[in-house]
Amino acid sequence: MQERNFLLDNILGRRGFSVSDLCRMTGLGRSTVDLIRKNGGGRRENMDLIADALGIEYEQLYEDFSTPNESKSISPDFDNSEFLKYAEQYRKEGDIQFADELLSIAKKIGRDVRMILSRADDLYAQDLVSEALREYSLAFSVFRQRDIPRMLLSLHSFMLACEADNDIRPIESLFARAKSENFRSFELFHMLSVFFLKNKAGKEVILASLKEVVDTDR
Repeated sequence: MQERNFLLDNILGRRGFSVSDLCRMTGLGRSTVDLIRKNGGGRRENMDLIADALGIEYEQLYEDFSTPNESKSISPDFDNSEFLKYAEQYRKEGDIQFADELLSIAKKIGRDVRMILSRADDLYAQDLVSEALREYSLAFSVFRQRDIPRMLLSLHSFMLACEADNDIRPIESLFARAKSENFRSFELFHMLSVFFLKNKAGKEVILASLKEVVDTDR
């Protein structure tokens, strides 16, 4: 049996996530996560929760010692959220087999929003601000309501990257989209409002974002 190296702590470190962050993202208890870290793995359903929260495949939590430089990702750099949307649509319509086939293909040919955000976080952690901004801008232009919990974990870095680039327009675009599509997230609009106040955005934008905070259910 081929020996494998468990990469969870390395992945968390690169992305700036704490163990507490991972517990919040997965819903797993601290003792469970600590045991997984200690043993280099755990029950498959828990491992799938961790991989899903980090936007990676289960196999990417491990690295074969014999092939340390081999990439485990076969996904090219484009978003596959439209494929995932139609897979979900066919599943709701009862065509489970086709939905499963479409989902399998989508995972092979593209990245979902969480994977794009994970790549952006990695780039930002390496001080590759311009490259990170491109990835963040893609993810934040296509995310959906279901992506918000994961998106909020990257939003602060996206904001810092925009400040470093002296351009807050991407955040204004994010607010316009979030407002127009009626995303219901108090945390999202609160973070946007604080950003606009900090960066002295136009008063109309600031007031509009604050209004969304008031109107959004917690």
